[in-house]
Amino acid sequence: MLRNSIHFSISIFIIPSLLYLTGCSAAIRPESAYTFGSFRYERNSPLISRVSMPPDTVLKYLQKLDNRPDYRPVLPGRREMHILKAALGLLPVRTRHVLQNRLLGIYCINDFTGNGLTEWVADERGTIHTFMVLNYSVFTKTVSELLTEKENTCFIKDDPALDINIDCGTAYSGLVYILLHESTHVVDYVTHITPYTDEAIKPIMKNRTAETDFTRNIWRGYSASIKQYYFSNKVSFYGIKPPAMRISEATAAYRDLCRSPFVSLYASQSWAEDLAELVTFYHISRVLKQPFIIHLRRGGKNMVSIRPLESSEVIKRLPLLDTFYRPEAL
Repeated sequence: MLRNSIHFSISIFIIPSLLYLTGCSAAIRPESAYTFGSFRYERNSPLISRVSMPPDTVLKYLQKLDNRPDYRPVLPGRREMHILKAALGLLPVRTRHVLQNRLLGIYCINDFTGNGLTEWVADERGTIHTFMVLNYSVFTKTVSELLTEKENTCFIKDDPALDINIDCGTAYSGLVYILLHESTHVVDYVTHITPYTDEAIKPIMKNRTAETDFTRNIWRGYSASIKQYYFSNKVSFYGIKPPAMRISEATAAYRDLCRSPFVSLYASQSWAEDLAELVTFYHISRVLKQPFIIHLRRGGKNMVSIRPLESSEVIKRLPLLDTFYRPEAL
């Protein structure tokens, strides 16, 4: 499972009668959270029709996962459905193709922990399918508002005059960022652009590899980059772990980000997040023609502004994203 803005390394998957749960080490989960048969899935149905209330087994699983018995699903209203349908249409063509074939459902939860979650489940033949969970609040924020709020949680506020602002324009809702990010995880689960999207999927992968074109020379392991940067192993969001960087260190962190192959601090956490963030910000900037600028401000006055997509190390990697813009068959 991959979750934005909070990432837990817990995933479940179904193979004939075993359910595996991985945290720091693998274990067998004794009870079934859900099965492929729990979902209503019609491969040829429009993507927007897969927005529905979650199966009861999925809701109970999420409540237990986050220790949140108060989780309540909500069906988007007419306005939200319009925003969601438009956002689905904005996705890269390859992404839409994979979602059409492998997305079981999109479910909204009030006050969900984090902004979104991508979960996967295998059918009886071991074919990977996915579903998404969205925090209903993503409909109420612009991309810039959502990202600015998230980014500031990465730092201890030791200097109250300093703040970080991320400018991705005002044309799109925060849903566009979350949907781009989470749907990239779906593509990765199905097509393995990285060696594996999370640890739990490895036992049922037919062809495993230690590296791919995307991770080569960047990552030596799932969450271990080859080169170390100022921010390496210091990145955490939304207070799940206490922030490890002070906001007074932000200038040093972002200057080093410009020398790295990562498009954001969030991307440096793992190769799965690296891919999701790179595709997302490339699409927002180059396809949707929105800005992507990180501003460090003191008392509202700009001190430092960086454009991560203009970093030479990031630019080298952009041709690897061509696959997202080719409607190839699975």
